[in-house]
Amino acid sequence: METLPDQFRLFRSSINLKNPIAQRLSLLRYQKLLGEVFCEQVETSSFPTRFVVFRFPAADDGYACTLLNQHPEILCHGNVFDPTRIHYSEDFQKLLGDGMPLSRYALIRGKVGPMALFERDRTPERFCIKLWQNSYSAKAVGFSLLPSHVPNTTFSLLRDKGVKKILLVRKNKLEAYLHWQVTRKIPLWQAVKTRSAELPKIAVNLQALLRWSQQHDRYFNQLREELDKTGQSYVEVAHEDLQEGSNDLLKARLLKFLGVSMELKHLACPVEKPSYSHLPVLVKNFDEIREQLRASSLESLVLERA
Repeated sequence: METLPDQFRLFRSSINLKNPIAQRLSLLRYQKLLGEVFCEQVETSSFPTRFVVFRFPAADDGYACTLLNQHPEILCHGNVFDPTRIHYSEDFQKLLGDGMPLSRYALIRGKVGPMALFERDRTPERFCIKLWQNSYSAKAVGFSLLPSHVPNTTFSLLRDKGVKKILLVRKNKLEAYLHWQVTRKIPLWQAVKTRSAELPKIAVNLQALLRWSQQHDRYFNQLREELDKTGQSYVEVAHEDLQEGSNDLLKARLLKFLGVSMELKHLACPVEKPSYSHLPVLVKNFDEIREQLRASSLESLVLERA
């Protein structure tokens, strides 16, 4: 059984409580700020391609962002609206330091950088624009976004047809749910580098897994519906497909969508894959879960990666 805080986090992440007035005010504020920036930058430098990676909790965007950051013309930040920190790109840390050592702790805690944490939370629309302004000559600048973070600003970003949208979905729901459970027990960086045999084993609750899967699908269906309704193009990418080293067609499609050079060699560098993807080793009741999933649509996806 999930703890109450976990149930609340999943519930909050899977719904979108619409506040039309707040959304409208956020959109007007965003459009005003963006218009001012465009006017200022017409004569100085061209604005980069702006993009957002929409993801769901446990749909690990670390691999996707790391992969995109290997391209010299792309700057992709992680989860910049984490309640307690700002996950800037490591490349951005080097560029901001301009050759001088810059504390990673001070950067992600908002003590240095484009905006402090309290400023980010007070005017998230301005913060998004600040990220795009600090492009350091990158041709495409973006960040990832969770459904429970800044919902009004998310509405503004969805309505902005100048922002490219990437939907990062998961095929293997058991693996994605397991990632969430593992990284609640130990930090993500440790989970990536720790051998599977040394990671904590997780007893998976089937009902919690199915609920997570339904909420994942509902969220992305809402995004697709909104983008289709407003006539916007987007790219949908499965996390598992990105991990396939030979998937050049998908990578080429991403690069073309972001308007950068089509040199796939930049995305060919090896990126360390999380060791928590070894499902039979990490799931205590893997055989039991597999049997329970026999009659569900998730069975083939679970067995595929087992």
